[in-house]
Amino acid sequence: MPASPYEQHSLDIARAIVAFQQDVVYPDTTNKVYTAVTLGMIKDVTDVLPCCEVYANTKDNKRWNTGGGVKTPLAFYLLSLVDMTDSSTAEEQVIEMSDIIERPFVKSAQLGGVGNIMLASYKPGSGRFTRVYREIEYRAYVFEIMVTSSWIVQGGFIT
Repeated sequence: MPASPYEQHSLDIARAIVAFQQDVVYPDTTNKVYTAVTLGMIKDVTDVLPCCEVYANTKDNKRWNTGGGVKTPLAFYLLSLVDMTDSSTAEEQVIEMSDIIERPFVKSAQLGGVGNIMLASYKPGSGRFTRVYREIEYRAYVFEIMVTSSWIVQGGFIT
């Protein structure tokens, strides 16, 4: 069922990003990139590496016509974590993952038809290789995607 044009769908969009990332596979294989993908932090990632955590970052609402039309730009961080037991392997894995997981968003990803999405794309300059500490160290890659959806405010003026 298509998303209602009269509602914001921020949570549906976040869930669609999680579902989308769960299905990402290595090229020419059926091997999934991630063992686990969640909205928010995975408390203990030990048994689910490599994994991806999706975080909401920014949100805005902009009127774009006189008929109540609103554009809602949302930004989400996608944080990928890999095991650092072997640092060379971790480095190779995180670099390869970055290429694979960014690719759908460089143009514009389709996120399952939720939220009246106009655009879901990679935010230029946002990709970072880093380390994350959660009792032990993990190698990580984080980047930001921008999702713009549209909806309509019904009714007239609020008094």
